[in-house]
Amino acid sequence: VHGNVSPLIYSDQIWSPDSSAILYETSDNDIRIYDLTTDRSHSIAQGEYATWSPRGDLIAFQGGNKHYYTIKPDGTEKRLLLSNRLRVLGEFHGPLLWSPTGQYLAVKKQRLSLAEISDDYVLDIRTRRLTKIQE
Repeated sequence: VHGNVSPLIYSDQIWSPDSSAILYETSDNDIRIYDLTTDRSHSIAQGEYATWSPRGDLIAFQGGNKHYYTIKPDGTEKRLLLSNRLRVLGEFHGPLLWSPTGQYLAVKKQRLSLAEISDDYVLDIRTRRLTKIQE
């Protein structure tokens, strides 16, 4: 693979479900997609922890403002899923994990008072309902 790929260092490369593209992040938190059919790369958002939905129609990621979003692979229809505005009890942070159906995302919330302790949640992307996974 060669061509018009950004010269910055990459991390977290993820194949699209149909293996036609690679989702990756540059060292300056630019989320990009490299299309193998066109040999081109394009930016879709700024953030980290980007991941394809199982059908490949959406990408979930954490933006620079620490909020979680979904966006279409062409960079359109960015949608806020989860805000980190109320940080009283902790902050959502880290990778997102899609359910096999693409309806849910698993997320973690770090407790501010105890940074080494985190709680697990499931987020319904349609309703934005957040459910804590009980111990």
